[in-house]
Amino acid sequence: MEEQQARETPSQARALVLEVRAAFDQEHAAQVRQVELIDQLCRAFSALDASGPAIPGQERLLPTGADGTPLVAEHLATELAPQLRVSIESAWALISEAMNLVHRHPLLWAATREGQLRVWQARSIAQLTASAGLSREAASWVDSRMAPALGRLAWGRLRRRLAGLIVRADTELAAQRAAKARAERFVRIRNLGDGTALLTARAEAADALRFSRLLDQLAGGLSLAGSTDEHEVLRAEALGVLADPEAAVALLAGPDGEPGGTPRRRRRRTAELVVHFAPGEGVGRCEELGPVLAEQVREWVGHDQVVVRPVVDLADNPSVDAYEIPDAIARVVRWRNLYDVFPWSGRTSRGLDLDHTQPFRHGPGRPRGQTNPDNLGPLSRRAHRAKTHSGWQVAQPFPGVFEWRSPLGFRYRVDADGSHELGAELYWPRAG
Repeated sequence: MEEQQARETPSQARALVLEVRAAFDQEHAAQVRQVELIDQLCRAFSALDASGPAIPGQERLLPTGADGTPLVAEHLATELAPQLRVSIESAWALISEAMNLVHRHPLLWAATREGQLRVWQARSIAQLTASAGLSREAASWVDSRMAPALGRLAWGRLRRRLAGLIVRADTELAAQRAAKARAERFVRIRNLGDGTALLTARAEAADALRFSRLLDQLAGGLSLAGSTDEHEVLRAEALGVLADPEAAVALLAGPDGEPGGTPRRRRRRTAELVVHFAPGEGVGRCEELGPVLAEQVREWVGHDQVVVRPVVDLADNPSVDAYEIPDAIARVVRWRNLYDVFPWSGRTSRGLDLDHTQPFRHGPGRPRGQTNPDNLGPLSRRAHRAKTHSGWQVAQPFPGVFEWRSPLGFRYRVDADGSHELGAELYWPRAG
């Protein structure tokens, strides 16, 4: 009897997973219906009653969203807000997001209706495009290039792709936004009244990244000096160190007592900047910083020591017999798979462990060349634990293509286009 119950448990768990998904699908269908009804409502309020004489302050037709959205009577939001128990401003925002989606992103809206992504995600994409100031034509261009990725990429990856497309859609407008943002840089400190203060800043992305790495370096020095605080606390303490230049220099001193190892090294600002540019493109993708204009990169490298590294041949498949992964192999894997290879993960491969798809076999008689790009993939610690201890299985039938099977029998493929469902099969690995 106990053995029969043990066999039924996986099936029951699988059924519950499918029920949760069905509940989400029902919620999604209701949210799609909400957008459809708002669109119909806007059509019903697209004209004004002109039967009486014009009087000051009478109702007007207002645009519902960005360029390309229809006009509606302004009191539509006034009518809708109390029914939804929200403010008039919130009702206008709801209308605006829905109209931007329906009228500026038809492919995105069609994919949303088909269930390829959630309504909140689609509305967010449409709103980010609108807030960037893109025209309807530019928004349509973004829409057409986002469409192939919908339903395949995790939300974080979609956001990063969208950011790049928004820049490429109108580079002159992007340059204006960058100049405006640069003019609005600030550093503010607000005393919280409990002995701490909140520091917020808006700075150049490259400067902020260098500053973050400096805080990490100082935090590491504090840890070596004996501090047992958490890393984030040490980063906060590093701010205090930076306020005392002599203390910062001492903390960063090398073994020979010279700041940073040698005075010569201290005079140079060095950092690794990986930028991908397609031939003829004025917009590239910078790892950790997102989409960048060519002019921004020229400005950055004009002030730093520049080391140009050769392009890595991703078709190369070097191998070694050791378990440890050489930098040359790691670089091929990370540039081939820019993201965690677990289904719908949005984590970038930078900083993730490289996992052997087929577990490394130690000891006498082990196969040669087990550590090679065709048997490696970037994987988060949680996904690695699931693969190692929870019954998840993964194969790499082609270089950079990963096929997963969950303990409940759900199957997925992760490739350069994103993540795909492969259907399900009733499967449950035997214990041991």
